Amino acid sequence: LNEEEQDQVAQWLEVPPRADDLDPADIPREHRKLFLDAAKAMILSDGTVEDAEAENLIILDQLLR
Repeated sequence: LNEEEQDQVAQWLEVPPRADDLDPADIPREHRKLFLDAAKAMILSDGTVEDAEAENLIILDQLLR
């Protein structure tokens, strides 16, 4: 992230934006991919993928693409 993006993230960590104010399409594709990859890694970290986890990951993937 560049300096301006880092400042924005720091602000969001202090006061997150409202969900209604966010549009995933406004987030750069590479940032969405990083987030999705991190979510996949967390789900796979215990070596098993529960049905609910798989279903939620599919929905998240659809929302972020």
